[in-house]
Amino acid sequence: MENMPNLEDRTLGKNEALRNIFRAKSMRRKELKELPFEKKIEILIQLQKMAKGVKRPGGKKDGIIWMI
Repeated sequence: MENMPNLEDRTLGKNEALRNIFRAKSMRRKELKELPFEKKIEILIQLQKMAKGVKRPGGKKDGIIWMI
């Protein structure tokens, strides 16, 4: 079992660009995990505002933005 490559190695092979993307994604998740709850809510509200501008199927532009 010692010589068996880990999941990342088997999935990404020698694609260094993909490795960098997944490494950055993992680091970002760790950073977000450490944020205080209030900051996470601020980010969520910002995402809600961004999503409100996107039309849904049928041309509807509905969505909820929390008022805090």
